[in-house]
This record gives sequence, C-alpha cells and structure tokens, in this order.
Amino acid sequence: MYYMPFLNLIQRIFCSIFNYLRKTYYLREVKAPEGYLLNTEDIQFKVIAERDWENPLVVACEDVPAMGKIHLKKTDKESEEALAGAVFNVIAAENITTPDGTLQAAKAEVVTTLTTGSDGTATSTALHFGKYKLVETKAPNGYVTSEKNWDVTLSYADQETEIVTKDVSVTNTPNEVKIKKSSCRFTGSTCRSRISGLEKGNICKR
Repeated sequence: MYYMPFLNLIQRIFCSIFNYLRKTYYLREVKAPEGYLLNTEDIQFKVIAERDWENPLVVACEDVPAMGKIHLKKTDKESEEALAGAVFNVIAAENITTPDGTLQAAKAEVVTTLTTGSDGTATSTALHFGKYKLVETKAPNGYVTSEKNWDVTLSYADQETEIVTKDVSVTNTPNEVKIKKSSCRFTGSTCRSRISGLEKGNICKR
C-alpha cells in the first residue's frame, strides 16, 4: 500500500519522457553568419532516442553566401551616347574567398568578361565579395581603348540581400584624325596624303 504513490510517480515520469521523445521539433535560423543569407526554411527533426554530449543529435542547417554583381555603363565622353562593343576583363584584385576560407579566385585571375550591348551596358554574373578591377581590352569602333583601370569593391550588405550591385560608369574618347596639307611643285601632278590608312588625292596647279 505504501509503494503505490511511488509507482504512480515513476509511471507518470516514464510517460512524460516517452511523449517528449515522440514529439516533432523545428529548427529556425534567426541570424545568419556574416556574409551569408538567412535560411528562412524551418528544419523539422524528431527526438527518437535519449542523447548525451558524447552522442548528440545533429541537425544540419545550410546557408548560402550572398553575392555581388558589377553593372557597367559605357558612353561617349562628349555626347554621352551609349557605346556598344566595348570589352572588359573583370580581374580579382586580391584573393577572393568566402567566409569559410574557401578560395574562389586567386589574385590577378580573370573571373569574367563583360561586353557592352546596344544600350551601352553589361552586367556580370554573380561574383563573390571582394576587390576587383575592370580593364578595357577592346574599345568600340572609332574609339580609343582606355589605359585606365576601374577599382570595384563588392561588399556584404545584410542577411536578406541576395545580390549587391555595384554601378560603374566608363567613358570613351573618339579617335582623332589629323590631316597635313602639302603643296605640289609640278603642274598637273597628283598629290597623295596618307594618314592612318586614309588616302586622298588632290590635283595641284601652279
């Protein structure tokens, strides 16, 4: 008679533990690590057996890194007209790594190439955060290839911004053709001036 309360207590404890082990739980991320996007999906898991520190229950949660893009606009320096056909190399200005230390691009590596379209713009594929430089390798027809490099830094914004876009504006100077005029000493002779492949005939008279 004196053991009944104790047995009832043990039974209640056992039932509570059993019900606890049968429950379904959800893991929800509330803050992503620096450089990563917040995982908005609830991860379901069940506790089906007793665990301890030596044999813990492991619940995996994967985060993906945020990325950046370079948006280039190419225009005529004087008229501001959009220029198509300009080609740029996007070069890593430093070793590009993700926050976990994985090397994504080595310093001085060409990571992608941009070619401007009819509207004078070009947008890169998604790039990992870091420092880059733009180098023009081909100018539009009738323009001078720039010797200048453009530095671009893509930086993490927050855990909810999937793509950070950096705008870069670049201008080109048209080619200049200089014609030197010379006189002929002989009547009826033909004078020819050749400047950068341009040939023009002049009939000279005394």
